[in-house]
Amino acid sequence: MSQYDLAKIGYLFLNNGVWDNKMIVSKQWVEQSLKSYHEWIYGFNYGYLWYLKNEKNEKTGEAYITYSASGAGGQKIYVIPELDILLIVTSRTSLVKDNSHILNDVIGKFILPSVG
Repeated sequence: MSQYDLAKIGYLFLNNGVWDNKMIVSKQWVEQSLKSYHEWIYGFNYGYLWYLKNEKNEKTGEAYITYSASGAGGQKIYVIPELDILLIVTSRTSLVKDNSHILNDVIGKFILPSVG
């Protein structure tokens, strides 16, 4: 998928399924998708293909609910609804091993301190 396709998915979820004033995905589906159905030992919860996390701004200590979708090798969608932020990452963190988990630190260390 291109970064534009990933952004469209993130935008739909950021806007409760609405695109150009039309309901594309029901609000109920968005809400169901973003509920926690499994708790991971890495500090994440998991919904319907979304990782859910309370992300802490390392500068201010303020916490925000975030959700993200993750593809192979660093393709990610990050959404921070309270701040109306949608972040798309298309990268390859390693040619040998998938190290895309290192991207998870970007929100708390760099994005949140730069906006709040």
